[in-house]
Order: sequence, then structure tokens, then C-alpha cells
Amino acid sequence: MNISLDCASFRSIGQPIPRKEDDRLVCGEGRFSDDFDSPGQVYASIVRSVYPHARIRDVGVETAKSMPGVLAVFTGSDCCEDGLGLVPHDPVPSTRTDLKLTALDGGDVFTGPHPLLPVDRVRHVGEPIAMVVATSRVEAVDAAEAVSVDYEPIEWVTDSLEATRADAPIIWNDLPNNVCVDTIFGDEAATDAAFKVAAHVIEMEFHIGRITGVPLEPRSALASFDAKTGRYTLCAGSNGAVRHKHQIAAVLRENPENLRVLCFDVGGNFGTKNRVYSEFGLTLWAAKKLGRPVKYTASRSESFLSDYQARDLKTSVQLALSADGQFLGYRASNLSNVGAWIVSLSPLGKGIALVTGGYAIPVAMARARAVFTNTVPTQAYRSSGRPEVCHSLERIIDTAAYEFGFDPIELRRKNLIPSDAMPYKNPLGVTYDSGEYERNMDIALDLVDWAGFLEREAETRARGKRLGRGFANYVESSIGAPGERTDITVKTDGIVEIVIGTQPAGQGQETSFAQVAADFLGVSVDAIKIIVGDTDIVKAGGGSHSGRSMRQAGTVIYLGSQDLIEKAKCIAALLFKVDEAEVEFSDGVFSATGLEQTSDWFDLARASTALDLPEKLSGGLTVTRENQMDVAVFPNGCAACEVEVDPDTGFVKVTRYAAVDDVGRVINPLIVDGQTHGSIAQGLGQALWEQCIIDPDSGQPICGSLMDYTLPRADELPMFATALNEVLSPTNPLGIKSGGEGPTTPTLAVIINAIVNALREYGVRDIEMPATPFRVWTAIREAQGRVGER
Repeated sequence: MNISLDCASFRSIGQPIPRKEDDRLVCGEGRFSDDFDSPGQVYASIVRSVYPHARIRDVGVETAKSMPGVLAVFTGSDCCEDGLGLVPHDPVPSTRTDLKLTALDGGDVFTGPHPLLPVDRVRHVGEPIAMVVATSRVEAVDAAEAVSVDYEPIEWVTDSLEATRADAPIIWNDLPNNVCVDTIFGDEAATDAAFKVAAHVIEMEFHIGRITGVPLEPRSALASFDAKTGRYTLCAGSNGAVRHKHQIAAVLRENPENLRVLCFDVGGNFGTKNRVYSEFGLTLWAAKKLGRPVKYTASRSESFLSDYQARDLKTSVQLALSADGQFLGYRASNLSNVGAWIVSLSPLGKGIALVTGGYAIPVAMARARAVFTNTVPTQAYRSSGRPEVCHSLERIIDTAAYEFGFDPIELRRKNLIPSDAMPYKNPLGVTYDSGEYERNMDIALDLVDWAGFLEREAETRARGKRLGRGFANYVESSIGAPGERTDITVKTDGIVEIVIGTQPAGQGQETSFAQVAADFLGVSVDAIKIIVGDTDIVKAGGGSHSGRSMRQAGTVIYLGSQDLIEKAKCIAALLFKVDEAEVEFSDGVFSATGLEQTSDWFDLARASTALDLPEKLSGGLTVTRENQMDVAVFPNGCAACEVEVDPDTGFVKVTRYAAVDDVGRVINPLIVDGQTHGSIAQGLGQALWEQCIIDPDSGQPICGSLMDYTLPRADELPMFATALNEVLSPTNPLGIKSGGEGPTTPTLAVIINAIVNALREYGVRDIEMPATPFRVWTAIREAQGRVGER
């Protein structure tokens, strides 16, 4: 699908229109899951495993059942007796542009079953074991404390590398070595040959640690069942109601048409809420059994124990260079910790495809492995898998530059993919659509005032601190679910309703989607009403993930608008009493040659109600359009920063940060800039503060609240300097790539590059994230042989 649209004709697209939804949200009129209540509702509380790995001998529920207000206590045995199914996560990326992940023998990946409640064994701390339902939340929580679980603790393993060892505890008996994915991509022989002739070879190992999304709104569910109609209703926040409807229906073994899912405003997601959780199926099942609506809302501590988590990749990388700094070959071996069962392999698959980034590396070999451990399952998280591989690549390039005597900026320039090489197939077989990588660098270096660094560095040194600077390029990818649908209806009251199957979680879709429709239909943005989140209205759609929403929704809205215009011309011909070919459409108005009579959309909608429309025009001014688009796009950009480090305390302060992003055509630069700021902040969080720590002696998560898990604060971040380098993608009519995830991608690398740059005089070669003051302080003293100094 080629670009055919002239941006010069757009009046709304490309404009920084303030978000339509903000008035509603800031006035407290949002519709979040926990805001909903039903008459007669009761409350659920979950009993969770306190062990990382244990056999369940017995679940004692009698005491809990006898407590005040308790209506029921459900266990895994009850689920089995009622024939409930497993949660079908469908975790293996499978579009035609995804690299195929397999088991070691080339066969299908064993993903590990996910029952709503286990019967015989728990595999991570926080795994649900039972659900108590009572007439109040307090009574439910009290009774959950009274459920007695007889555990038989067994050996456990939480570290991914340890889980691959021959003597490691086995997570699933179906898989005797815990390694569920082991696939090699690229040309191994050619890569070996490139390394043999290289003048320089460098190798580094990295652990990109485990973090969690911490959305402002914890997950919540309100479930009900109507015995008269046989239909369920679930109100729960997610990345898209349609997918959850079908997956939850499969668990309940129900026809999907018997389940209505409501998902309106979502208070943050970042991937955390993309997949189905046990509580969704459990509350629906309980609502039917009890004949009462059942509500569940996770506490913040429960979220830390049971939200799907992120990252946790161990990687070993090697880069081969010629004597003059030309990249000759690259090797990467990536090991992903998927947790107790596989929820998504997107981070591993998306990352392995982009290990060579935006550089013209002729040959590469990449090994992708995934391993089960006794931890919470990991899931796609903002820029799924790409920050990990970007960090490894950009860190090894920086290290190679300093150790082999190259300028780090010029080394990157020398090896970038030139814009005239696009479309470009990387050595893993992935084709990039478009980009101007060197221009990205030029803009960023100017924004951060790279040339003025030495003067600032001298001033900082005079104060006893050290100033470091870092740079990192990135290439990201976006595809996600390839199908999208829209239903567009012109109403007689002056509103155009657009039903779409994506799901906003703060991205401003009500505004940006309206901008697309407004330009193609020739109406005002205020006349467009975007409808999402009710599966009785939204019949199909891929939800919001992988940066797909603007591209997929924008394209199908454009196509649907063209269909609607053609249909409207036929109706206008009946109204004007002329041939269809004589009707013209321009700027929201229909006319016919030689006639003074004209009609805008809403005049035509009202007039059409009195016309005798033929079957092909039935329904009047309404159309349904579906579209399949499974070609990936590749947002790209770079980041540059400066950090001030106190060598006496290890404290790091980010003083400058510049980001340049190519998101393709920009629909609303104000919204994209906001997404960029949030995306950078999340990357900074992982680089400097965030980490899900597991006690190595007990397997217990240490971070159970916001007292233990540090999030970035506004006063700890500088004002970001951002710019957009708008290079259109040839893969879709609007030329859109993706915005909102890309800026996270280089953040880990650029921050650590800057810190190491500041500390290179001390002999520091690398620092594991998060670069907390203690880690930085320790790295300085270890490099100087002063580990015992206090």
C-alpha cells in the first residue's frame, strides 16, 4: 500500500490540537474500571502463593467459609470440576514479518499451561491459589487470610542463567531443561569468517534487569451474569476489549457472543494490561455461580506481586571491526527470562530481529533463547525487546570506540545505513522501510550542544564533580495485530461516529483519530466522536500495542472515509436527481455540475431518511471497513545526554537530554511530544532507579510497594529537548510509522554511556542498571581496587 496523499491538503493532520479527552479526564469524568459498580455486587479477594515453588497438598477453606459475609471460596479443584479452560495467551509472534521462534529441535514452543487457579503446584510468589467472595471487601480480605494452604516447598530457581544449568530445578515436567526457545538466526558461517579477518574484536555481557509497569490504575474487574439472557458482562481495563473477549470466552468455554467486555478509560498500561489475568475469568465464573455481580480490584502490593513484568534479558554480544573502524560482523546470544509460563515472546522475537540496529553490518548471527523460572511471567513492555538489544549494541560500540581509539560519534557515522539504501534488509532478513539516520544524529547533536561539552565539563570538574556525555542511535519496529476495523456513521444531529477496535490508555486517540477523519471527510474535529471499548458495538479490532494504533486506525479510517464518500455520492445523486458521475465532493460538501443545490454531510444524512434508498445504499450514511496490514514499519531516532556524577557519593544527575525521533507522518505533534517525554522518563526509570529485586536466598520479591520500588519524579529530570525528523513510510497511505515507544529504546544505553564516559578516568568500563548511587560508588572503588574503603 503506497503513499498517495498530499499533506498540503490537510488542515487537521499535523496540527498540535489540544486533546479533546482532557477536559473530561481532569474534571473527574473518566470511566475507569474501578469506577463502575452494580447493584448487589459482592467482592473478591485472592489468596496468593507465598512460595516461589511448592506442591499444593491441600487448600483448607472451611474456616474462611464460616466467616461473616463470606459467600464462597473457590479453588483450582472447583475450576476443574466446572471444566474451565486454560488462558490462551497465543504468545509466539506470528505475523509474516516476524522471525519464527522455535524449540531447539525446530518444533513448536512449549508455552506452559495457565489455569485460572492451579491444582497441584505453584510456580511463583503471588500466583493465585484461591478466591474468596464476600459481601464487603474487608470481609473478603479477612477471609482470604483464613484460607490455609498446606505447601510442600520444592527447589526453585529465579535467575535465567541458573535455570539453564543441567542441575537446575525443573519448572515444568514437560520440559526437562527449562529452555523453551532456542533458535539461531543469520549466517553463522559468514559471521565466523568476518570475525577471523577482523583487526579488532570486542565482547561484552549485559543483564537488562527486571522491571514492572506500575500503571497509575491497578487492574480491576467487575463481572456480572444475566441468567435470563445467558450473557456475561465484564468491565476491565486492557489494551483492547475484543481480544480479551475471545480469550476469556475460551476459558469459560462459552460462545464469545455471550460475553460483553467494557473497557473505556485505562489508567496506564505500557504492556502490563495487554494480556488476560486469572481474575477476569474467575470473577465472571463466580458471578454466574453466585447470581451476584463480583468486583475485584488489586492492591498496589498485589500488583507488584502479580502484574506481568518486563525486560529481564541476559545477553552476550561481540563486534568485529576492521582497522579503520568498519563494522564487519556481529554476534548476539540473548536469554530471556519468561517466568513461570509464557505470556508473550514478543520481547525476545522483536528484539532479536533488530540486534544490528541502524548500522550497515554485513553479517550477523543471533541466538534467541527463552527459559522458564519461578518468577512472575514477563510481557511486552514499552518498546518490547528493543531497548535491551539497543543497549547492548550501543554500549559495545561506545566501548569499542574508546578501547580501539575511535571517536564514538564518527564511528557511528561511518557505519550508519545511508538513507539512499532504503528499503534496507538487515543481516537477519528484516527489511527497514525508510529513515534518515545521519540527519537524526545531526539534529540531536545540535540540540544537546555536543560541541560545547568541554567547557561545561571543565566547570563541573572545578566543582569536584564529573560530567559525562552519551549518545545512542536506535531502530524500533511496529506491527502488532495486523487487522483493524472501523464503522463510520454520519448522524443527523451533526456528529460523525467512528467505532474503532483500538484502546486508548492515555495516548490521545480521541483527538488524533478525529483529526484523520476530519480531514478526509471535510468536517471539524469537534464533529467526530470516537467510540471504543464496548464489544457489543466494537466487533473487531487489534487493540493498542506495539505502536500499532495510529497507523492501523489511521489507515482504516482513511479507507472507510473513502468508502463513505462514494456511498454518499450515490445518495446525493438521488437527492439532486442527477447521475452518480455528476456528483462532486469537496471540503465536506456535495454538489453537482450546473446545480446550485449543495449538501453537507449532515444535510445529506437528514435528507436521506426521506429517500427511497436501493439495497446497495441501505442504512444510509454508514459504512464498515476492514483492513489487513501486516508489513512492519521501523521508527528510528537517537538520543544524546549529559550526566553529572559525584565521585564521592555516586549520585547521578541528568543535566541535559535530547531526543530525535522519526515516527513517519506526525498526526498531532503535541500528542507525540507528550508521548516522547513519557517514553524517555520510563527509560530513565530503568536506567537509574527501577528494579524488581528477588531475594537470592528465599526467592521472595523484595519490591512489594512504592516504598521499595523507585519511580522517576519530575524534579529529578531535566527539561527534554525533542525534535521530529518526519520521514514517511511507504507501507501505508498516511506514511505513519509509530510514536510513543521509540524514545524509550535508546534511553538505557545513552544514560549508561554518559555515566561510563564520566567515570572512564577511574577505569570504569561498564555499570549494570539501575545505576544507583551505591552501584556507581562501588564501581569507582572496584575499578581503583578500593572495594573495602568506606
